[in-house]
Amino acid sequence: MKKNLKFLVFILSMTSLMSNSYSQADSVTNMKLLKDLTPELSQKLEELKMQLNSGQFNSAQDLTTKMYDIIYSVETKMYPPDENPAPEVDFGKDDESATENENVPAETDGMNMKPKRKSGWKSGMTFHVGFATLLEGSGNPDDKPEINLWRSAMLEYGFNFRKSLNASNTTNLNIGLTYMYLDFDTNDQQLSYDGTKDKVKFVKNEDFKDSDFGAGYINIPITLEFKLTRKINMGIGGFGAIRTNSFSSYELKTSLDEKIDGTVSAKYNMNPFLYGGRLYLGNKTVSVYVNYTANSIFKDQYKLNPISVGLRFGM
Repeated sequence: MKKNLKFLVFILSMTSLMSNSYSQADSVTNMKLLKDLTPELSQKLEELKMQLNSGQFNSAQDLTTKMYDIIYSVETKMYPPDENPAPEVDFGKDDESATENENVPAETDGMNMKPKRKSGWKSGMTFHVGFATLLEGSGNPDDKPEINLWRSAMLEYGFNFRKSLNASNTTNLNIGLTYMYLDFDTNDQQLSYDGTKDKVKFVKNEDFKDSDFGAGYINIPITLEFKLTRKINMGIGGFGAIRTNSFSSYELKTSLDEKIDGTVSAKYNMNPFLYGGRLYLGNKTVSVYVNYTANSIFKDQYKLNPISVGLRFGM
């Protein structure tokens, strides 16, 4: 987890430098808040990953409840309660009560009360859907997977928290808490273990009608959003994701026209943590995104970096 925290702090530091020219005072406050939240979020996500791997959740409802607890803890830090709430004004008091309060300072007058301070954070849902593939690095073995781009997908959905960094609202800071899912079609190649839990292989079988592998992740994206024109926004930033599950599946037909489906859940020597950059361009509700993972989806053997392109909806 130390490497994970270092990467997230690095993203936060870069975000701070980029936003410095827009609103120095606000940026320092925002970065301090995010740095304070990062260790706590990482700990909670690590606990969630351990609970998922150990099978402590009996239903999807239990997992949803746990995620809402994490989200609520973030919102509590972003929207702290007002320590000095404004006094209530009773306009139904009689003349005697008004006389008793004639000496009350002007600041307590209902017409002169200061408005309640707002945190400036807004929250909403976000959803990504697109095509996915794997960029090959050097040193891949001959049995590396052949990815079918048009049948491979990346899905991401969850919550986004946004805060404006300047008075003109042309620069916003976004921090999210989402679930990211990668599914790669492998063109008749099944991912399986190669005799040991530290080695995997892709086994070719012409009888496969379909074959896939992939993984799910709890993801924390952080981006800066710039308003380029009245209707066009651009977002640039990075993300860090913790793997919660991974799988390999296949479908085949026998000579007797039997249809056989199989799905196996295992670690498959995949990296427990992915990180990378993302860019999107569009309006307030729909935009085109590119998501690139800087490290390989596997620990070793295969140097394969996921990349996806698609549409981003919501906040």
